[in-house]
Amino acid sequence: MRQGSWEPILAGGPLMTESPFYRPSGQVSPRWFGWTALAVFITLPLACLYAWLRVHLPMPVLHLLPALILAACFALASAMAVECGKARSPIVAATTGAAIGLLAWFCQWTLWQKLSGGAAGGPALYALWIVEAAAMSALPAWAAVRQSRKPFCEVTGSWARRQLVPVKFGAIVDEAAFRARIGANPSELFDALNALSPRAPGLATVSLYVCGARNHVYASVENTFIAIENGKEKRSSRVIVKDLRVDCALAEAALRCWHAPLMPAPEPAPQVTLRDPDDGEPRQDLFDIGAGIAGAMLCAVAEAAFDGGSDEDSSVTESSADD
Repeated sequence: MRQGSWEPILAGGPLMTESPFYRPSGQVSPRWFGWTALAVFITLPLACLYAWLRVHLPMPVLHLLPALILAACFALASAMAVECGKARSPIVAATTGAAIGLLAWFCQWTLWQKLSGGAAGGPALYALWIVEAAAMSALPAWAAVRQSRKPFCEVTGSWARRQLVPVKFGAIVDEAAFRARIGANPSELFDALNALSPRAPGLATVSLYVCGARNHVYASVENTFIAIENGKEKRSSRVIVKDLRVDCALAEAALRCWHAPLMPAPEPAPQVTLRDPDDGEPRQDLFDIGAGIAGAMLCAVAEAAFDGGSDEDSSVTESSADD
């Protein structure tokens, strides 16, 4: 296992199979903890703002748009935590996104209870809470899993870079036969693609994901069919081949034919050391310091939110005792 990674028990370790398609390794970088804490710290102010809006908006129907925007922000924060934390485990990514969303939703719900004075609930309000919690946890989980499934180079310790092939091909009519052919022999990917012609029902595009190992790339093929309905052009697209492992020399030869060189591979991730090589003094990573500050502020916010009620109860008890 590469240094600086660990294999979570829930992920079941790396998914090493003979499949010609990319499979996530199941590994997670230790920096995932700090980036997850930072994502939580980013989402809490947004959750508090949403709680304030819920109190001041006149109708519950108007809460829908801010709720969707907030769920999208949670999704971006979750994807950031997975990408920067280099989590290649879909299970860990789904747990991360759902936890970030539910924690932020619970924070805004607690603050809304305090701001509204504990308003009485009803069936409509309970249904709104359920929809909010589901949206604010499901969307971040989906975004995190989507990021964790992207090709990752275990040699360089970085995500593969996407390069769009500058040539358009004819749409693939028999998608099942195409997948079966290149699945059995990935080297026939570019031979199986047809040149774009005016009679083609659509077009196909190829994306390459360049890894640092330089012995293979991952290719994805998207099929787009074009139809004219009521004088308007209508397009329907879907990915028919996703992350197929292709020999790097074959991809470079194909790109040279199209006068498009293969983009540089990601550089190896720098190794984090505990001591500075120049003076030998102990050194702390700036990100670790920032994560520590974010964690401390997060604890302070949580303590203030949950201790507010107990302080009010104690003040009432003291005043009654004085009387």
